[in-house]
Amino acid sequence: MQRGLAVRVLSVSLLLSGCGSIDSNPRGGPSGGPAAMADGGTSAGGTSGGGTSGGGVASLPSGGGADAEPSWLVANLWGMFAFEDPVAISLNASAHQLSGEGCFAGLPRPSGPASTCKTLSGTIEGRHLQFSFRAEAYTYAADVYISSNQQRMAGRFHDIYDWRLEPTAWLPIGPTDAWLTQPAEPSALETALASRAGSYELRATEASTAEPLRLNLNDGHQGVIFSSLGAFWGSEVSWNEAEQTLTAGPVPETVPDLPIQLTLRFDAALLVRVEALLPSGEMRAYSAQPVTP
Repeated sequence: MQRGLAVRVLSVSLLLSGCGSIDSNPRGGPSGGPAAMADGGTSAGGTSGGGTSGGGVASLPSGGGADAEPSWLVANLWGMFAFEDPVAISLNASAHQLSGEGCFAGLPRPSGPASTCKTLSGTIEGRHLQFSFRAEAYTYAADVYISSNQQRMAGRFHDIYDWRLEPTAWLPIGPTDAWLTQPAEPSALETALASRAGSYELRATEASTAEPLRLNLNDGHQGVIFSSLGAFWGSEVSWNEAEQTLTAGPVPETVPDLPIQLTLRFDAALLVRVEALLPSGEMRAYSAQPVTP
């Protein structure tokens, strides 16, 4: 079991600055939420479930308050990225309760072990989900928001040590997939990333005194982008050779105030500017500087 991403965020990200019920206290977490589970084991009451791919039978309510009564039932398979372990879950929701199975080495398939999967349990309020499951001697936990179309989740993740400062993201996977799939043949995106992968420090152009954020470009299994501004999988990212830009998204809204689109602008192989589009329509710009290893 590895520690997590090598590059850590230098300041509290957008995820922690405007997420309503997500607490910025890394150990405390939301009251009664997965931080408590992660410090004291999983909560009782969850049942193992297989789940199926695809969305739920109804759209999610847009609210996240305690009085929101979900009138939907979702059974789905999800893979998480922006983390070293290929975490995958089968997730079922009914009323305010979540159940299913969580796996830290992919969902069990005929060629894979089943011992890496444990019972998952948690709660849901509107689009806000909190759940946890055991991972060997530790407990993994998530505090996320699901998009209204049920095709993306994003938010905080508790690894074997603590709540990670950078957000992770979840995408649906197919009924025969153990985890997120990757193309077998090199793509134009992978070719572009081959000379551009690396770590960058971002500073807001309109708030030069603010602490810098971090952004990683990656050509491996953790996803193309993982950063303070969100994580994006290869299927969510495109490369424009003529404009020398990498565009991530737009993706459906998950965490309030977490960007739904990033535009990365390059000068040859060097990232120089990042533009982040928020769900409100506001655009924020950042200058980029490479981080020396």
